[in-house]
Amino acid sequence: EDNILISFDDESQLSINSNQNGEFSFPIKSDSNFLITVISEKYDFFSNEFSLNSNDSVKNIQIVLNRIKIGNKIKLKNIYFDFDEFSLTDESHTQIKKLANYLKINNSLSIEIGGHTDNLGTREYNYNLSLNRAKAVFDSLIQNGIDSRRISYFGYGYDYPISTKNDDESRKLNRRTEIKITGIED
Repeated sequence: EDNILISFDDESQLSINSNQNGEFSFPIKSDSNFLITVISEKYDFFSNEFSLNSNDSVKNIQIVLNRIKIGNKIKLKNIYFDFDEFSLTDESHTQIKKLANYLKINNSLSIEIGGHTDNLGTREYNYNLSLNRAKAVFDSLIQNGIDSRRISYFGYGYDYPISTKNDDESRKLNRRTEIKITGIED
């Protein structure tokens, strides 16, 4: 049984527990966007946005969680930077606070924050941009009470693209921030 935090567009929150099968349900207004965040001592951090359209009466969502282990990579959703910038947007801070809460509950974990860019610009430029973006997340986690000895950061530039297509959607996929579990203290 794990605690599940659900945030809605109006910034209200609902905290619920799953049953033994990991299933849960909750009421939501149609035409709503909501964010589901799962924070557990046993599983990787999960947070993603969903929506319920006006013509949907029920929405079934399957969330697959990975057990925490060294090497696991988690793409952080809702971490945004303006174009060509490395300052976090306001909505990013909500996500980072949730990640910080996850790291407080899982205080034996060490992580690396990895910044990734698209293929526009020079190699050196993208390395620097990705490094500065990863550092911005690092700094924000420290401001949220996480010990800097548990966190490292690295800029990967365009070295590990999710998609090698050269269109806007592919470039958007490649611009991301990930965390990787680098250590688990006993």
